[in-house]
Amino acid sequence: NKVYEKRAYIKHLEMRRYKVNFEVNGIYYKNNLLYLSIFIENNSFIPYEVNFIKMYVKDREKVRRTSYQELEVKSLYQTGNELIKVAEKQKVKAVLVIPKLTITPDKIFYIECIEKAGGRHLNIELTADDFNLVRAL
Repeated sequence: NKVYEKRAYIKHLEMRRYKVNFEVNGIYYKNNLLYLSIFIENNSFIPYEVNFIKMYVKDREKVRRTSYQELEVKSLYQTGNELIKVAEKQKVKAVLVIPKLTITPDKIFYIECIEKAGGRHLNIELTADDFNLVRAL
């Protein structure tokens, strides 16, 4: 897979919590599909098993007494299509494939990484400006 071998070019889309680093380090486009290159680094002594990765588009801010919209985006493919396991002091790279989408400035694209049988849940928010960083394959 070309995306899997590409070097990271995005540096600011990351979350570090619980000694686990979760980041999006590349967004690529080809044939009406977006390829998200993600990276998970476990700096703890407890293995990190990903139960699932959920993605959705939601309103930027939830305002009181107004409707709030959240639309889930299903991954069409994930490298290996198996559970991602990150052993202690290890790094894992994966690629998520989703249908082509763009978002308006009042929305965010939210990626949530949920740990299996644990509470170390991580998330990253991408804005409309982040989608301008997309590169062609």
